[in-house]
Amino acid sequence: MDTGFDETSLENSYRVIAGTGSNATITNEGAIDVNHKNCVDMCVDGGAIAVNEVARTINLNYNRSVGMYTEGDGSTIENKRTIYLSGREVKTDYDT
Repeated sequence: MDTGFDETSLENSYRVIAGTGSNATITNEGAIDVNHKNCVDMCVDGGAIAVNEVARTINLNYNRSVGMYTEGDGSTIENKRTIYLSGREVKTDYDT
């Protein structure tokens, strides 16, 4: 799947929440509304965990944005609810 998102995009992206390392866990327990181009809402690496909790949403209001992103061994993302991209529901997460 070509997402149009790559490592250069990540380096230059606006990040809402980020976690690094095996002791880090980031959790969305509300609604996150993002109004930036080239945005990563929840980004984890180095074994960290990101969770979008039940009954919570991520709203990405511009294209070329990613709701949840992970890289590195042991990093995980879990989407328990809904991610919207420009008003459209997105059912997938991007993992490298």
